[in-house]
Amino acid sequence: MISPREQRTVRNCKAFQGLSPSAMSAAAKNFFAALRSGGAAVIDTMNVQGRRRTVIEDSLMEAGFFIPFNDTERWHREQLENTGVPYAMIMGRPRVQFNRHDPSKRSMAQWERDQQTLDSFTAEYEARLAEEQAVVNEICGWPGTITAIVVYPTG
Repeated sequence: MISPREQRTVRNCKAFQGLSPSAMSAAAKNFFAALRSGGAAVIDTMNVQGRRRTVIEDSLMEAGFFIPFNDTERWHREQLENTGVPYAMIMGRPRVQFNRHDPSKRSMAQWERDQQTLDSFTAEYEARLAEEQAVVNEICGWPGTITAIVVYPTG
């Protein structure tokens, strides 16, 4: 049996996202307690985006984890959500879904306008990531930092 603070990595594959918020909080605290300084938890999700991702991240941060680039990612999700445009993250970018079988749901012209709206945040998003890099490097270098990475493969 591994005693507390001996593990370097905890990996959870697609189970964490199915927990209730209170169970996520409890699991996050257990993961954190099992890791030593410099350790990391990798939470592998399946297509978890928007508010559901925020719930996962909140439970991890409340347990004590540092999530690199969290400020920028949350800013980006908030900007995208405020547009009201339905989207999915594909290959790390927001993409409007176009229904070729029923164009009445969204014409190609509307799809292009909506995609331009989503893309309008890209330059600032990238600038914020670059700006946050120094903070991430600093915090990750501190003794005692335990990080959490939320992975969400989407295509």
